[in-house]
Amino acid sequence: MAPPNVTALNTRLTATKTKYQDHYSTELTWCPLPKGTLLSQNSEDAESRRTIRQHVIKAYNIQLARQSKSNDKLTPDEVEKLVPLTKENKQLLSSVIDKLALSAHGYHRILKVARTIADLARDEKVGKPHLIEAI
Repeated sequence: MAPPNVTALNTRLTATKTKYQDHYSTELTWCPLPKGTLLSQNSEDAESRRTIRQHVIKAYNIQLARQSKSNDKLTPDEVEKLVPLTKENKQLLSSVIDKLALSAHGYHRILKVARTIADLARDEKVGKPHLIEAI
């Protein structure tokens, strides 16, 4: 029989697993790029760090102008107002919620990331491509 402190820890871990499941249950798979593709890239093709930094700063300034804080600081109610969903996008998210067993936190996290992707693209509205990339 396990000591009482181990049993208590197991009980807490079981409860925590359910609460935070969407944080670690996502599985990603991808195909590696062919070696030739990686080696053929040159500095002229890739965005410089400075350019990327400028894009990020512009997106951050868009967020501050729109809501006086960055997207990661939004409450669920604020996210719902800032990311109105079309019927098609709701259907997409509905299937994702079912397939990934997302919690409310996971769902709102996708919306925040999609809003940020739209900001980086300087798009006023969050569209299906932004949601797909966020997922």
